[in-house]
Amino acid sequence: MKSLSRKDLIFAGIVLFLVIVCAKFIAIINSILIIGALALIFSTILNRPVSALANKGCNRTIATFICLFLFFGFIILATAIIVPQVSKESKAIKKNFPEFQQKLEAKLDVIAEKEGIDIKHLEDNAFVKDKIQKALPHILSGATKVGVSVVGCLVHTIVIILLMVYILCDPKPLIRGFLDPWNFEVKKTLRRCLLRIEKMLFAWAIGLCCGMLCMFVLTWLGLSLIGMEGAFLFAIIAGFMNIIPTLGPFLAAILPVFITIVTKPIQFVVYVLIIYIGMHQIESHVMTPLIMKKQLDIHPMILILAILVMFMFFGMVGAFITAPVMAIVSIAYEEFVIVPRKKQEKLKAKLDI
Repeated sequence: MKSLSRKDLIFAGIVLFLVIVCAKFIAIINSILIIGALALIFSTILNRPVSALANKGCNRTIATFICLFLFFGFIILATAIIVPQVSKESKAIKKNFPEFQQKLEAKLDVIAEKEGIDIKHLEDNAFVKDKIQKALPHILSGATKVGVSVVGCLVHTIVIILLMVYILCDPKPLIRGFLDPWNFEVKKTLRRCLLRIEKMLFAWAIGLCCGMLCMFVLTWLGLSLIGMEGAFLFAIIAGFMNIIPTLGPFLAAILPVFITIVTKPIQFVVYVLIIYIGMHQIESHVMTPLIMKKQLDIHPMILILAILVMFMFFGMVGAFITAPVMAIVSIAYEEFVIVPRKKQEKLKAKLDI
């Protein structure tokens, strides 16, 4: 085996340095990237109805505000319907929390007894008290960060809405500025990509809404049939987590499965697991193909890794936009790599003949 030369090591070091610099740069500007990505994705989705209204004689600016009003009105209406029931079930779960805590402590006592740990005297341990005292400032700072993040989300939402208004009212300068630097052939390919991306994103948005609704209804019915407390709340979580392909159903199952393990007999836990495994099968074999309209032909392992990377850099929003981003990359790869390669193969076959 040939050993690495000094030149190879220097090249590897430069590549590693550039990767680290890029990662740091992305981490610094992640908020800007997320705001821009969300504004572009939502604007592309809403461009179809806005263009439809504009083609029927409506002023494009008025059409933009009509579509935005309907879009955010639907979100506000859904929130107004969901929040009271979620609040009601959350209070019911909170009311039963002392019982849940007692059962959890009882199960921990059984485990501790097997391991030879004396939990009853653990709270008198100076080491534990010291750890709790050191953790309190972090808990308080965490609560402060939550408050700051809520304000930040509101500011980001306002900026996204403003960007969407500017993009939807007059998208031509933005598209022209994107296409102008390229030659005719590349420009033609990019136009085809943009049309395919617009069609894909609109289909993805419709499919995602249908998938979330379907997951919510099926989970609610399943948990209600077995008499699970907080069925509506857990169904809302399952529907919301459906925005994350492949991993969503697993993440949605964590809380209800943990609660049933502590508070219910093993038979009940099996029922809950069957429901969520069934939901995962529906999401994997029905919802994902429906949502992506076969645009995202990527191995599940690659998709999961992409979700984890996007989550690491951009949080939950990054996991949410992983599917459309991967689909956009897939379309660009097909148009700029696969299609030219097929044309070359056909031309070569003709010449060989």
